[in-house]
Amino acid sequence: MIANFFNSEDLSKEYDIVLVYRYSKRYEEGAKARMNMDRAIPVELIVEPDSAVIVKSENKVISTIQKIYWFIRLWLTKYYSIPRNTKVLTKVFRDINPDIIHINNGGYPAATSCYAAVKAAGSCGIKHVIYMVNNMAMDYSHPLRWFDRGLDSVVKKTVSYFITGSNNAGKRLEEAIAVPIEKRRVIRNGITPRKATMTTSSFKKLYNIPEDKLVFSEIANLEERKGHRVLLQAIKKLCENGEIYNVHFVLEGTGPLKTEIEAYIQDNQLNDIVSLIQVKAIYDLYQATDVLILPSIHTEDFPNTIIEAMGQGIPAIGTRIAGIPEQIIDHQNGLLIDPSDVDQLAAAIKEMADNNDLRESSSRNAKEAFENNYTAEISVRNYCKLYESLYK
Repeated sequence: MIANFFNSEDLSKEYDIVLVYRYSKRYEEGAKARMNMDRAIPVELIVEPDSAVIVKSENKVISTIQKIYWFIRLWLTKYYSIPRNTKVLTKVFRDINPDIIHINNGGYPAATSCYAAVKAAGSCGIKHVIYMVNNMAMDYSHPLRWFDRGLDSVVKKTVSYFITGSNNAGKRLEEAIAVPIEKRRVIRNGITPRKATMTTSSFKKLYNIPEDKLVFSEIANLEERKGHRVLLQAIKKLCENGEIYNVHFVLEGTGPLKTEIEAYIQDNQLNDIVSLIQVKAIYDLYQATDVLILPSIHTEDFPNTIIEAMGQGIPAIGTRIAGIPEQIIDHQNGLLIDPSDVDQLAAAIKEMADNNDLRESSSRNAKEAFENNYTAEISVRNYCKLYESLYK
């Protein structure tokens, strides 16, 4: 969405937009590839250590010690970084003197820099704060959230509107931290489709994907919540029953499950039917994909992957969690299954593979749904209406 804002001529006519972002080389390189960074301000902020990269011990005693260590480290870093980052951002905001602060990050709570941004906005007397929540909000059951009620109270008081991409995420905000309905708005994320950099034939040749088979792709980080295990079990079931012959599966991404996934493919002799790849230009893969599969099992909201696929007229198989049922209408622009249900996923794959009419009608409906709901222009226009309402 940030790229949409900076690339929107309509928005730039009405507003001067400044991007304030936590500096990292990777973020900066990715942002520069997609938008003009002349009005961008990098800031050095303290960030929490990423416990997801820890290699956990199989020894129960050592594993327990690791968990205690990381809990203490994360907790201390969190409550140390918020006041330090608030001080940095307060100075930046005073220099800019904005009318509106628009905070864009993942779920709730997001990075501690988001807490700091809200507190800095309050310190600077900024009246209008928009806070995007792109995932399911976390309640106070997790130990790292036990002491956050005071912080959340400040956020709820300071923020003008919380924006979610789905109705489901809005309801979760109410359940988790009691955000009232009058402070919640649903604005669908919008995207601008990118162009492929090579032909489908060249792409398939490069990654050893058969030319004569349908391509069913999962495009997602290789992590537990994305349901790769469920997909691989479904593929294995279809192969064992001799029910799939015309499909090649592509898993695109990287992450903590990569080694496990590689081993599963090898151990179950799925190498000829499953490719695990990473691509730089993801729209090369979309162009070669006939059906998208996203069997997420938790911690989702309104996946951009599904919207990107819809923009290319690609039907999707997804799970009935979070905002996915607001994207996929069963048997209209894709198929819905229950999360973690291997049998349902296998049946859905077979149905899509065997039914050419279903694939074609779902493709048309997916493209139409995208053009009516998920373009960057529609999303930016909705944000413009929200901004205008702040001054009425």
